[in-house]
Amino acid sequence: MKALLVGCDAHTINSIRLALQLRWPELAVITEMTRRKGLQTLRNLSPELVFVVVDPIPSDLDSLEFLQEARAVVSDAILMALSHHPSDTELTAALEAGADNYVSLPVNGPVLVARLMAILRRSRRQPEASQVSLAGGRLRLHLPTCETYVEERLVRLTPTEFRLLYYLARERNRVVTHETLQGAIWGDGDANSLYCLRKYIQRLRHKLNGSLGDDVQILAVPRVGYQLTDSAI
Repeated sequence: MKALLVGCDAHTINSIRLALQLRWPELAVITEMTRRKGLQTLRNLSPELVFVVVDPIPSDLDSLEFLQEARAVVSDAILMALSHHPSDTELTAALEAGADNYVSLPVNGPVLVARLMAILRRSRRQPEASQVSLAGGRLRLHLPTCETYVEERLVRLTPTEFRLLYYLARERNRVVTHETLQGAIWGDGDANSLYCLRKYIQRLRHKLNGSLGDDVQILAVPRVGYQLTDSAI
């Protein structure tokens, strides 16, 4: 098992190395100071874990571009965004670009490992149905390719938007709590992921309502969660 650390200072490298190797003693840690070199190493070695500092680095590859490229190259890897001063906007952008989760710096080792284990648990669950159909078949979600179709027209969703819609679709016409959705998508239920959840719900409504009208709606249940309704059922 390999972990790639990109753009980390010496203290962060030591903290992450210690936390990871306490849990996985045989894990190899590779470090790169720039995202450009990190992306090249990622292509060559295909690590299972990738950590990248998303704070601005002059004259280096943009962090969102790195995450997008990394997700395309190693689709099964766990990508973790690291930041000293994460803002809601930056965290939303990192998750949308392909990050599985985020960690504030300086690193808290037990929290980092707990988040990784939560992601691994979700990835090892029993296989789900390969497709979910709603609105009498007008809306189709295809899990193997993460593609969404409305009446045979492909609707462009980010990976996180797709996972959120798929989870709500599986629980259609039932209220799903904020905490359940946050845990299913990001593995935790902190304030930042609640902010991200609200943003993603807004985007899904915008992308779906124009095509499906009232046939499929994502309803907010105040202080509880969300419910995807399917009038065709």
